[in-house]
Amino acid sequence: MIPSSSSTIILLFLFSSALERLARAVNPQFCDHSSCEELQISYPFRLKGDPAICGFRDLELACRGNRTFMEIQSSEYLVNNIDYLEKNDMDR
Repeated sequence: MIPSSSSTIILLFLFSSALERLARAVNPQFCDHSSCEELQISYPFRLKGDPAICGFRDLELACRGNRTFMEIQSSEYLVNNIDYLEKNDMDR
């Protein structure tokens, strides 16, 4: 089941504060960026099959048919975009 765009936005908003804290916890500079079609995937997310240190398993994404998906509690969500803008940049 793929939820509506508003459901996806709400879900991603809920993850945003947790992701900020997680992103500062590890230095992922040695990890390569992954991609699914044109969507760039980097820490704290990881693409299925990436090394375990290069992102969090709970934030693992799957690429199928050039579309990116995230599974949360047996539901699948389409990922259209990931905004990696740091909080400090948003406060300006």
